[in-house]
Amino acid sequence: MTYKEILKQYWGYDDFRGIQKEIIESIGNGHDTLGLMPTGGGKSITFQVPALAQPGLCLVITPLIALMKDQVRNLRDRGIKALAVYSGMTREEIIVALENCASSAITNSFIFLRKGWILKYSVANYGT
Repeated sequence: MTYKEILKQYWGYDDFRGIQKEIIESIGNGHDTLGLMPTGGGKSITFQVPALAQPGLCLVITPLIALMKDQVRNLRDRGIKALAVYSGMTREEIIVALENCASSAITNSFIFLRKGWILKYSVANYGT
């Protein structure tokens, strides 16, 4: 699918706004990309669309749990697989989420983590 087809299928928009297209194409071409956009400018679409254009898992690091939960809910409402791992989850919930990521159950999907969580729980501690 093209980026515009993904935008139309999941968000219902016919075209990108502002510099979204340039950011998406830069990411899609494998470039490290910094996109500065105002609040409400559609920043999330700039990483979600190119992630959906290729197979695999998109790892999103975000500092805010509320934003993380909102992003996951919005993606799921669009029929896109997404999950989050954050403080307040039980150890069992975290393990199930990570095991789902390791399986093929959530290809073409998103996992949202907090930076602090990554630092606190390393791969070496997984499953212990």
